[in-house]
Amino acid sequence: MSALEPDNRLSKTQMHVASGVKGKMVYVAISQCPTVETMQSTLEDIFRCVKAAQESMTLAKSTAKDRRKIRKDKRFK
Repeated sequence: MSALEPDNRLSKTQMHVASGVKGKMVYVAISQCPTVETMQSTLEDIFRCVKAAQESMTLAKSTAKDRRKIRKDKRFK
């Protein structure tokens, strides 16, 4: 959800992007989009942000697992 915040604040047109979270789902609503091309570009930006956030979370989780393995390994105590 936080990865989408800049899109909400930086819109220079009348277009409005609203997002929210419910459980494990992120909802995005786009209104007053001037053209189909602008809508497509905005959706591509949102998907890029979501993908980057997802990859960051995956990396953070794997890094945390690696740290736990190292702490359990007696050679590193």
